[in-house]
Amino acid sequence: MYFFHVGCDLKQELLLVKSKVYNEFIAKKECHLYDPENFREFCISAGATKLFDCILNSVTTSRHSSDRIDLNRKRVVSLIYNMCYCLSQVCNPFQTDYALCLRSCQMNQEGLETEHIMGHSCARRTVNSVECSLSETHYHSFKDFIKDAMKNKWLLVLIIDDYTSIHTKRRPQREKASEAKSMCTIVVKAFKDIPAITMDHANFLHDLNGIDLESCQAIITSASCMHDVSFSYASNMPDWLTQAFFNPELQRLRLNVHQYRENDNVITMRKMDDLHLADFVELQLKSKQDFDAAYDVALSAGLGDYMGKFVVIQPGDWPCQFYCRQIIYGCLKKLTRHNPDRGDFPTDSNMVVSHNHSSYSFPSTTASTVNCFTHNMTSQPSLLSIVPTIGPLHISLNSREHVVSSFHPFFKYLYQSIFPRSKFADKPKPWRISLILELAYGGWTLIRKTVIAKFFKFKDIEYGTLFNLLDNYIPLVLSIYSITF
Repeated sequence: MYFFHVGCDLKQELLLVKSKVYNEFIAKKECHLYDPENFREFCISAGATKLFDCILNSVTTSRHSSDRIDLNRKRVVSLIYNMCYCLSQVCNPFQTDYALCLRSCQMNQEGLETEHIMGHSCARRTVNSVECSLSETHYHSFKDFIKDAMKNKWLLVLIIDDYTSIHTKRRPQREKASEAKSMCTIVVKAFKDIPAITMDHANFLHDLNGIDLESCQAIITSASCMHDVSFSYASNMPDWLTQAFFNPELQRLRLNVHQYRENDNVITMRKMDDLHLADFVELQLKSKQDFDAAYDVALSAGLGDYMGKFVVIQPGDWPCQFYCRQIIYGCLKKLTRHNPDRGDFPTDSNMVVSHNHSSYSFPSTTASTVNCFTHNMTSQPSLLSIVPTIGPLHISLNSREHVVSSFHPFFKYLYQSIFPRSKFADKPKPWRISLILELAYGGWTLIRKTVIAKFFKFKDIEYGTLFNLLDNYIPLVLSIYSITF
């Protein structure tokens, strides 16, 4: 009788949770909850004070580790959602999200139907209708997001990156060979706790000349700078940075520099919260014209309204920085040439950024927004609101790869001498590049003083090249990202 009453109580609690799931997630369209602790509070607020803990205790034993218990907590959330779905197929927030995930992973209709029978996903017709609804409302939802960002003055970050899909048909169907599709992802992330930068204070963002070569040359050839250049980089490194190369904890972090996603700050920034997809089009991003087209897509999606008032930060890798800066400085030169005083903008067709790419099309209602010189309150072109930036991570990884590829025979001989059973690839993985650079510089520090004392007057070109590599290039590329730790 005791177990009978307990079972009845849990069934009543499950009915309460089912009603709250329908009211909150289906009727009111609130955000779905998947975090175990938040979902447990959700069940308690519905009146089910024992349901979550009872199921968790049933699938957990004292022998389980803390990681296994945390995993079971997530599974309990899935179990409760599935039981609610079995009671009423209208309560399907979890099943809908799971079905959309399966569809994005290219699962066929038969697989979706099997998951539906098991209670893990919703029916195929429901998935198709949800996809059509999302496609129709995406443009309007992104426009509403931009309006909210302008109203609340959120800082927006624009990310334009490429994605190569290798899941293509390999069976010969035409005379032309099959190729992998190169896709372009354009997303915007809002940082609601950081105030936006208005264009009123952004006149200093871009210089008409880009980089002042004459000033750089004057600084580099000055007496003080030439005195510093006469010494190697390793000679000028701070003591704390030199000692950091023999710190076991920092050694581990540097070797795993490519696994930057494990850093707590990076994990917070890489969350999908407040991230909105502007568009996903077929585009290679291999040239300036491709990034021009990507900007067209971003402006047509509604981002141009925000850029008329606020600055947009655009982080990216080296190709993104190189081509995007060309576009922005070209836009700035056109503006200055046609209007030195920055008055009214010219309206000739040469000022319009427009490209004929067959892989995408603009909505007819927003074709007029594809214009580099959108009028705004501060008389600034829209594209001048974009600030391309590149972080120390990309600089560090690119520079390390460049050094290893430039001196590949030396590093190949060194690596295979240390690890005779291993081969050093032509394009090694980032962790292997970091490892061989650390080993090379660590060994150099052990003999550096002796070698310099013996060969400080030696002018052989081979010795000079090797000394430049060991005392300049390697410590430089190793210390770029180490400073940020």
